[in-house]
Amino acid sequence: MKKVMIGILILIPIIVLVVVALVSVIVSMSAHIAVEDLQLLDKNGKEIYDLQIPLDEVSNVNIYNYLDAKIYPEKATDKTVEWQIVGDVVYTDLQSEASRNEYLAKRSALTAELETELAQGSFSTTERQNAYNIARGKYYKDSSLIIAEMADILLEKVYPAAAFVDENGKEVESNTTGKMIVSSFCKFTVRAQAETVSKTLTVSVMGYDVERVELAVGEDETTTLGVGESMRILASYTPIDSIVNHTIWQVEDESVATVDSNGVITALKAGQTTISLRASVYSTENSENIEYVEGKIDITVEQKGASSRFGENLVTSRKSLTLEEIGIVKEDITNVSGATVDESGILTMTENIAVITVKSGVQLAIASCVDGDITINNSRFYENGSGYVLSVGENLLDLDLVWKDMLKTDQIENAVWSSSSESVATVNDKGEVKGVSSGVATITATVGQKSTSITINVQRKLSQIQLRTSDASLAIGIARETVFASERYIDVKASNAKTANYTHVIVQGEPENATAAQLAEFYSAYVFEIVEGGEYASMDTLVANKVVFNNSLEGKGKQKVVVKVSARYPKYEGMTRFTTETVTLNVVYGVMASNIDELFRATQDQKAYATAEDNVVNPDGIEIFRHETADNVYLVKGAPYSKRLYAICLENDCSYEDWIEYDVDKDGNKTVKDNIDYDRCVKFYGDVYGNNHIISAKTGQLDNYLTRAKWNGITISNIVLRANEIEGDTDSVTAEGAASFQGYICDIDTDAGKYHASIEYGGGITFEYSIFENAQQGLNPFNCDVTYKGCIIRNIGQTGMYSPTRMEDLDDIDEKTGKKIVMPYYSHIDMHNMICSNTLGTMLSVTHEHFTRKSNSDYRFVDGNYNKNKELAEANEKYYIENFYNKGICATVKQTGFFNAYNWQDVNNSKFIETGFDAIDNVLATSVGYLINENSAFKDAKYVDGDKTYIHAAFMCTGIFSSGGYTVLNEPTYLNLSMEDSRFYKFDSKTLNPEGGSIATTVARLLKNASITLYGYTNDAEITPSSTYQVNSALIEKIHS
Repeated sequence: MKKVMIGILILIPIIVLVVVALVSVIVSMSAHIAVEDLQLLDKNGKEIYDLQIPLDEVSNVNIYNYLDAKIYPEKATDKTVEWQIVGDVVYTDLQSEASRNEYLAKRSALTAELETELAQGSFSTTERQNAYNIARGKYYKDSSLIIAEMADILLEKVYPAAAFVDENGKEVESNTTGKMIVSSFCKFTVRAQAETVSKTLTVSVMGYDVERVELAVGEDETTTLGVGESMRILASYTPIDSIVNHTIWQVEDESVATVDSNGVITALKAGQTTISLRASVYSTENSENIEYVEGKIDITVEQKGASSRFGENLVTSRKSLTLEEIGIVKEDITNVSGATVDESGILTMTENIAVITVKSGVQLAIASCVDGDITINNSRFYENGSGYVLSVGENLLDLDLVWKDMLKTDQIENAVWSSSSESVATVNDKGEVKGVSSGVATITATVGQKSTSITINVQRKLSQIQLRTSDASLAIGIARETVFASERYIDVKASNAKTANYTHVIVQGEPENATAAQLAEFYSAYVFEIVEGGEYASMDTLVANKVVFNNSLEGKGKQKVVVKVSARYPKYEGMTRFTTETVTLNVVYGVMASNIDELFRATQDQKAYATAEDNVVNPDGIEIFRHETADNVYLVKGAPYSKRLYAICLENDCSYEDWIEYDVDKDGNKTVKDNIDYDRCVKFYGDVYGNNHIISAKTGQLDNYLTRAKWNGITISNIVLRANEIEGDTDSVTAEGAASFQGYICDIDTDAGKYHASIEYGGGITFEYSIFENAQQGLNPFNCDVTYKGCIIRNIGQTGMYSPTRMEDLDDIDEKTGKKIVMPYYSHIDMHNMICSNTLGTMLSVTHEHFTRKSNSDYRFVDGNYNKNKELAEANEKYYIENFYNKGICATVKQTGFFNAYNWQDVNNSKFIETGFDAIDNVLATSVGYLINENSAFKDAKYVDGDKTYIHAAFMCTGIFSSGGYTVLNEPTYLNLSMEDSRFYKFDSKTLNPEGGSIATTVARLLKNASITLYGYTNDAEITPSSTYQVNSALIEKIHS
């Protein structure tokens, strides 16, 4: 067991040892080994990103039936995987969606009625009363659960398209079992989360057998058309991925309209009729025993043109026609041009185009053609450019060859069909065209010397799309975001030259290990466009899904670039709901770093940018506080800051292991050399977006700090700072192992504390949504305003945050007054929604070091020895309060939201202290326990569990004076503390009265003379010595609250 050694030659009062025993005992849990990676693997062990689930009515499924979740490292403390649907569940069955919405509306109305009736004390129906009796017996007094249960009883349940459920089948936001209910065809995104590591899976609930057919007309069309007009009916299928092998189009009244095998109807006479499409049900059926499902649409035909047969247009090769055969009554004619009409009703063409006008004002245009000319019927609906696209590998396009002369009705025989590109489309002798691959092909029909052609666009059509690069997949880490930089290094080992940064928007189904040509073919079916933030990025001209950022982001902070992805050719015309998605990319002016070399170079570029003469504000600091006494000037200068910042965004983990060096002894044994010192560690001079990546060192590598935050106005976000990698195959690390950690996580100051990093002047320094772990000491804010939001501090051998407060007597002379300068060093710490665990000391320690005293006995602001004159002590304190404290020149801690400290200490276990004398060690091992167990001051603080007693340690404030190797703990403290979390008690050593047995009394008397304030949970807090926490979606949501 490793111990904290205290040399016997160092003269330290026994009280220091007692205090160390109080705050440095072993915590109640093992050190936490974090999850670093999560992989979703199919049953063959292959990593997957997309999942298809077949629908079998309303069914219970389990995500683990389709895949496995693998946690790395295998020794991670918490291997729990949480499953959650993120974003909307998109119904691809509109009928099911309508049913669900109707159910929700009914349930909402019913719930409101039930709440009113429950409040009134009676129910309007026997059915409702019976439901209440059942629900009340189940939930007793919880009215919200009673109402919900009553609604479940009274209404027939319409389940959501997809949801995770608990063991009882109730819908829940998330679970760890993978159990789901699926009730409809739909698509959604699932997030699998293990601690802060998450992976997303795009899920499609789909089928290929047709369940339902729906018929509709185009967006700009109606179901009413005129005689002689044609229109293509659009068919859609449920599920939308249905494979339809056979279709039969029919018309109920063939005298009103006709319909061809492609769904094009032609109006024959005024009236109404119904068009139906019968589609084969089974995607794998043969043609001998086919089952069909039918869809219908009603059509109205009106007389719009002059002709009752042809409406407004007729093409013929004949020069002489009867009015009867063209459907016009002679008496209705008011005008004829381009032809003559005799008394017997014979029309003779005199021009190539004739126009007949009737009394109602409508007309018939007759155009001449050459006898024997042929054409493809309704070709305008299929011609390239019309909007029609033949899908690769799906239904055939049945082309019908007809005479151009509309009055000729005999069948054309011996037609020869051909395709200009059979690699794109083939055509058989019946005129049936099949799409083979994307492209354009010209289909030609030849009869003797006559021929006609149509050019057809063949493409891979999409029924739906899902993005693998989605808002959900980019919502990583505690921050729930990914941030991209505008630049990246070309070759960091050669120079700091950079090029534009980029990312790819990946679509579900992208082929693995594909060539550039194969990827180009795949993405040709999609359209990528930037719909917001186009000034900051553009789509690459060669790679369709590549987004390229630019440096117009400079000085703009974090911006959004929204990319819309849509199917170039939707399977169902006009139905873009399922074939359009967007993703939002966060981007800043800065550089990506993917390894420690790039990170180190990036911090150098950051510093050069931040401190550039045209960018820095107040390069020599700005005076924010001045107070003169007879001999001194107390001076606080605000730190410089920058007009604009250059950000660093991590693309991968960055480890000092790449720089590892070894010390080798005479026997050839190697030990890790502590080669990372003040100068070699990374120093941040701008914003850092970690994207949930890790900056780490090997155990023993750090001489002092892992990182340093050196500039005012910067934010460090969504990062894991790990000072010691946990080695070996052990499944956990004990607290004594944590006590052996080396190095500190982050030094937070500007110019060695010479300037105060002020929120008012520059913004201070912010850490947000990050994890700090595995270190001797955590973060050390020195003379700065620092904000912590949503951070976790764990596995710390001493204290999570150490903040010294002192008056620094300098030899510098103030130019204005000629007096010596004294610099007050203090920090303002804001904490919001924080978690700490396994910190062997407290989470936060604020010390006051020779702050209001010049020496062990001399006051700073009044003359005299404090031990001899109480009035002088009060005068000294009053002077400080009025001239410094009330003006903010003091240590300040402001806590808002929650502060969850898993830091209960076993008061009888202080064996981490060794003085070299067993007798003293044994006294120290028991003295704290006697004090806490026997002194009433700890009545509400101590937590007794069987034969063990615990005390909670979260914050500590001490007053320390050191001089010439002599240390005392009686310097006055002036912590300005405000706490929103009400679970904490306050222990002030000066208020401690001697009580209990002789040992407890002795310790109490010693502590009473010390300047120690300890803050911790009361013994009724919901976090107990056995409590643990899980970093899951619920906790992350709470952190963001």
